[in-house]
Amino acid sequence: MGGVKGCDIMSVNQFVGLSATILLLAGCQSSPTTRAPITDNSAPVEVSQPGAPAATETSFPVRRPAPSPREPGPESVVTDLTREAQSLLQQERWQESIRLAEQGLRIDRREAAFYRILGESYLALGDVVQARRFANQAQRFCGGQCREVSLLQQRLLRHQ
Repeated sequence: MGGVKGCDIMSVNQFVGLSATILLLAGCQSSPTTRAPITDNSAPVEVSQPGAPAATETSFPVRRPAPSPREPGPESVVTDLTREAQSLLQQERWQESIRLAEQGLRIDRREAAFYRILGESYLALGDVVQARRFANQAQRFCGGQCREVSLLQQRLLRHQ
């Protein structure tokens, strides 16, 4: 055979085998791995026999930490902002009531009280156009609590 020595063929075979092994290992390493699910070994595991009725699973209640009373929810923040903005409105601190009402709208865009407070504040500042704009938004979102919004709109009619 044309001068090919046995050790050269052996070296080629070893090289090919080694290359194939490296490629195989590299392919295994780059594939996504799945992890076995974590099980709770404290409860007995029931194995059903073929043809036997399936065993029912026993569920344990999941304990969730109770919400901390120090973490107010969005509803209480909205309520607090509404009260404070209304208080500022009654104290004729128009700019501050506007600032708080705008802050409240960033939390809840559908809270009619913030729009009403904005309307009242802008009316007090003499900006009837802005006051009407906010009064209309308050009317849109007021639901069944439209009395104060209606009073604001009546006052705005006098400014036409």
